[in-house]
Formats: sequence, C-alpha cells, structure tokens
Amino acid sequence: MLDLTGRWVLVTGCDPGGIGELAMQQLISRGANVLAFVFTEKGAVQARAAGAALACTFDLRDGAALRAASKEALEACQGKLWAVVHNAGVTQAGHFAYQTMDNFRNIMEVNFFAVVELTRQVLPAIADGQGRIVIVSSVDGMISIGGNSPYDASKHAVDSLATVLRLELEPFGVKVSVICPTGMQTQLLSRFTETRRQTWKASAAPLRCSDTWFTETRRQTWKASAARDPDAWFKRIYSEEWLERSIASADATIARYAEPPQEAADHIVHAVSAVAPRMRYLAGRSARVVFWALWSMPESWCHWATNKLLGRMPGPGAPLPAQ
Repeated sequence: MLDLTGRWVLVTGCDPGGIGELAMQQLISRGANVLAFVFTEKGAVQARAAGAALACTFDLRDGAALRAASKEALEACQGKLWAVVHNAGVTQAGHFAYQTMDNFRNIMEVNFFAVVELTRQVLPAIADGQGRIVIVSSVDGMISIGGNSPYDASKHAVDSLATVLRLELEPFGVKVSVICPTGMQTQLLSRFTETRRQTWKASAAPLRCSDTWFTETRRQTWKASAARDPDAWFKRIYSEEWLERSIASADATIARYAEPPQEAADHIVHAVSAVAPRMRYLAGRSARVVFWALWSMPESWCHWATNKLLGRMPGPGAPLPAQ
C-alpha cells in the first residue's frame, strides 16, 4: 500500500451518515489531506471537525459552483491532487410510468454530469501525478432490478464512463476504479420507500444518497406525479394500495440484503492507496454473490433469476402480493 501522508484527495458527498463520510475519516486517519465537497453546512462543519483540509458547500447541479469549488480545491493543494473520489449521489425512486423528465434530469445532473464536469476540471492535476479516479457506482449500475429507473440509468452511465476513462488514461499512468455497493445501512437507504410514496402525491426534489434514499423516494415519486395530475392514467394500474404493498415488499428485500457501509468505505481507501487497485470493487456479500452471479448470466437467465431472487414486481392489473 502507498503511504498517503501528505497526499491530496478530493471526496464528494462527505455529508453525515453516508459512505463518503466514512471514507473521508479513514483517509484522514491515513494521513491524507482531504478536500471535502458537501451539500449541507452541517456536513461542512463536521468535515472540518474531522480534519478535512477544505470543505466546500454547494449543489452539484450548479455547474458554476462546481467549477468554482474545483478551482478552490486545486489552489488549496497547489495542483498536487492525487485522487478524486466521486461519491455523491441522489435518487428519486419509483416506477417509470410515474417518473418525470425533471426527475431524470436532476438525477443525471448529480450522478453523471457532475462526475464528468469535476473529472474534466481536475484531470490535468490527476494526470500530472499519475493519480487515481474512483467512482462510486452501485450494483444497480451492473443489474437493474426495477422501480428506480433514473438512478439505475445514471449508474450505468458512470460505470461506462469509468470504463472509457480507464482505457484512455492508462497510457498516462492514471488508474480508474469503480465501487459497486449493494444496499448499505445508511441514512440514504433508511428513507427510500417514503420518498417513492410522496413523489406519487406531492412535489418532491431528489434526495441525496448521503442523506436519505430508498424509503422516502418511493412515496415521493408517486405522490408528486399524482398531485400534478389527479386523473393520471398510471393510478389505474399503480394504485396507492399497490404502492403500499410494493413498498412493503421492497422493505422486506432491503431488510434481507442491506449491509453495513464500512466495506464500501474500505474499498474506496484501497482504490486510492493500493499500488495496483482493482478495476471494480463489489461491496457487500450480496454484491459479491447475488449481483455478481446475475451480472455474469446470459440476459434471459438474469431476468428470470432477478424475479426469483429479488421478487417479481406487480405489473399493470397484476394481483397484489398478500400482506
């Protein structure tokens, strides 16, 4: 392992309760100078208290703010940036039929376009130092299981971006790694389902993966679409009763598969500090066993096995599972 003492590492999504915060703390404990990008002032305060050399608070959807923060970070490290860790993310869960274009755009802005823009800003420094680019994707970037199409699309996008960057930057000595966590026991997962409900009924913004995720986003997606159009066609096939049953089924799956986030943070640190980091890290037992197996199967087998292992989703007019 490389000595990280004095090396500069930029980490996005360091707000409390997520993988980014854990990775930041570990990197600081290893002697790295961490440049933390956060979404909330609380996150900035805690990042500074943990020992971050810099904490920039802004919305990753704001391109001008992102470029300004990147400039500030590069000035802080005098252009000697060793690694960038793209950890920040948002989601707005729910079935495609009641998703909106705004949901897709907002999620792609944070989960994909911000990764592209930040990488462009820091690439000269990373290339000069033959450093590291680490992208936190998801098992959803390998296998889609339904009910979260904007997020899944964004994670497939960054996964492909990482592959291209790895090929193009290898001649310059830059190593690119992808971290693919399964569902992690963080604040983001604890509220995923609630947002799906609320988006069906009332207007809701995408939630930060470092703050709230699975329970909240499912309700929010459904409620927001329902509020915009009380007579929406999707309500005939995806009723509120269906939503609650679907959420209960999703909660059971989460309880079965969600794992502690420490392993994902460990993988980030390894990707930053290993002499020969892996191209892909699968974080969590279900990622290494279930999702890796699904990813390796022929597509028709994967489709069948996904329904068997993770639960077939009720479709239009389909009978609801018993409570």
